[in-house]
Amino acid sequence: MGNVLSVPVTKVLEDGTKENIDRKVLKEYTVHLICNGESILDIDCTNLDLKELVVGRLFADKKIQNYSDVDSVDINEINDNESAVNVLITTSNAKVETSNKIPNINHESVISIINKFTDGSEIHNETKSTHSCYLAVGTKAVFETEDISRHNAVDKSVGYMLINELNPVDCILYSSGRVPLDMIEKVGNAKIPILVAKALPTDKAIQYAKDNNIVLIARARNGEYEIFNQ
Repeated sequence: MGNVLSVPVTKVLEDGTKENIDRKVLKEYTVHLICNGESILDIDCTNLDLKELVVGRLFADKKIQNYSDVDSVDINEINDNESAVNVLITTSNAKVETSNKIPNINHESVISIINKFTDGSEIHNETKSTHSCYLAVGTKAVFETEDISRHNAVDKSVGYMLINELNPVDCILYSSGRVPLDMIEKVGNAKIPILVAKALPTDKAIQYAKDNNIVLIARARNGEYEIFNQ
């Protein structure tokens, strides 16, 4: 089940010349999320890392506090374009470790994750239609994903962190997208202390980073980056 389709298009040049070519486009997938027997939402996405996606989305929507709240995740393919994901949620007292201090920036770690992104991701290299997200611990990228939505990509990375019981204070998140308030709120809710982004943040995102002791790094590309809060 692929994520890329080849479709015929007509390419028109400046002088009006037309050329018939094939163009690779992203295949859109739909996840029907069912929680404790109740259908709660549909997510348009790629078909990659679906378990991580739903766990991260449930966390973002405050339906779970940690992966220990999840009893089971059953992914049932309906057809090539959609799946039903059934999640059973229980209740636990698990807490996410937090820190009230702004962490030190490890230059080597930031450069390492920038270089990792520069290599490109498989689907984006073919279609130029996805956003990428990387989760790193120290200088090592432990998880990489891509999706139609940059929000989905962040949810997948947070889901991976929860499922694999990584300590969020050790993690760095890299996003290929811009950073409005709702994006950095996902990072803050997950207690990840460092966000690195290719694009720029908004003023509200910068203020949120300051208020929540998040290191916000943006315009991270070509071996350079800008620190908006440290």
